[in-house]
Amino acid sequence: MSYTRKKIFGFFAVVICTILIINLQIICIYADDNISENKMELSVNEEVAELTALLFIAGNTDSSSEWNDSTNIKEIRGLYDADNKINSYCIYLSTEGKDTGYIIISTDLNRALIQEFSDKSEPILGVEGYSVYTIENKKYNNEVYKYPQSSEALNKNIDESIYDRNVELIEDVYLIMNSMNVVYANDKTIIADPVAYLKEKYPRFVFKNDSYYNIGENAVPAYEIKDNNACSIYGVATLLNYNLKGDGVSFKSRVEKVKTIAVSGGYCKSESDYYVYVGNLAPLANASLKAYKSNLTASSSLLSWSTGKKSISDNQPILLNIASDGNNYYNDHTVTAYAWTIFKNEKGSEQRFFKVRDGWNTGVYRYVHYDTLTGTYITRFK
Repeated sequence: MSYTRKKIFGFFAVVICTILIINLQIICIYADDNISENKMELSVNEEVAELTALLFIAGNTDSSSEWNDSTNIKEIRGLYDADNKINSYCIYLSTEGKDTGYIIISTDLNRALIQEFSDKSEPILGVEGYSVYTIENKKYNNEVYKYPQSSEALNKNIDESIYDRNVELIEDVYLIMNSMNVVYANDKTIIADPVAYLKEKYPRFVFKNDSYYNIGENAVPAYEIKDNNACSIYGVATLLNYNLKGDGVSFKSRVEKVKTIAVSGGYCKSESDYYVYVGNLAPLANASLKAYKSNLTASSSLLSWSTGKKSISDNQPILLNIASDGNNYYNDHTVTAYAWTIFKNEKGSEQRFFKVRDGWNTGVYRYVHYDTLTGTYITRFK
């Protein structure tokens, strides 16, 4: 999923950036043997690094910066230590087709998350003392990159407060997601009937439907994803099809056009892997809308029930990019939501659901249980 950065994060992004900048200012304080094993178990994965970078960008899109609301992630490269383990990510950025620098994020919560950044230049990898990484030569796409080492930084003692601030930061913005050792049920739970699902999940209570709204089963037809990791591509094509109906363009043609835009604009991984990074979905949707000369705009944000419910009630389907649905079914998957429903038990407790098209099951109904979702983002057209 993605963000329209300044408007979406607002004051919250400024707070997050303040924490990140404080960490950046203490970048010279590190440790080696003094780091406890239990702390080292908590690390930053690629998705957490990506979202951290986007939050940092969100608070740094002023008039003096090359970054703005259209800045997207061009590429993410893992940087490796002497044991061939990733100890940081270099995130390359682009804005309106122009390279606009990078952000390097540590995977070690005992260090400042933002290691270094620039909105103009490329990273200088291989200069002794320039960065803090203990990294050997590592091949990437048949090229050898020499990563830098700072022995002075490695010999200093850890500032224990860095770890605490990092953990607080990541938990506050749901960036920890899959990097924490969260345990889910072994069996995947498919929600085809919310009543049956709630009866099994909460056997002591009786839930009855309290309210619902459905844009229409025929308004958002089911679709089948036929390309590798292309759930976001098909989701964008579905919203285009709904909003631009009547222009005579087939759904298949829209999918192909969005795929072309995703590849040419660098919004997906490659021509054979259409995975769209969380920060690139709104820019991809906006580029697609522009290609169709539409006046609509797309935006993304962390999902709230009120936002999703209002959009659907306004007859505007939405995309949900789900990190985890709590039922081990929709993990790292984008679905199209076109209806919502609320169930209440005798004590007034609510359970809320979105009805979705998932691109996997074309002949059956599917729901997601909003109250179990983790790290979910909404993309909508206006």
